[in-house]
Amino acid sequence: ACPEAQPWRPPYDDFPQVNVAAQLDEKDSLFSHYQDLIALRKANPALKTGATTLVDADSPALFASLRTTDDEQILVLINLSDQPILEYHLTLSESPISPGSYKFEDLLSHLMFPITANAEGGFSLTVETPLQPYQTVVAKAK
Repeated sequence: ACPEAQPWRPPYDDFPQVNVAAQLDEKDSLFSHYQDLIALRKANPALKTGATTLVDADSPALFASLRTTDDEQILVLINLSDQPILEYHLTLSESPISPGSYKFEDLLSHLMFPITANAEGGFSLTVETPLQPYQTVVAKAK
């Protein structure tokens, strides 16, 4: 450690309880969640080097994208708010995926998303399964 270094802000009052060391063995911690996401990225080429296509979502709190390689398609959904998103609609006019019916399975929760791609690889989908606050979905086509 550098003796003349100064923190740019003081630590929060709860830092003795809320810190990385306290989260290392917690299965449901933010630290564990990020470890899971990093493992998914390492195991799935579409998440590392795949093309990214943004998917239109009717909720401003929802980030949606499709990551693709020649062999793999992954739909990524992230609820960016502290409120659940109870129902949402996803629309994509075109993408690199081939026309046909797909079942996308969330690699974190095993939730299924049936998607039928049109001739341009686009789709339109209404999802009635709520996304919890800050929930991440990483759904791979099966």
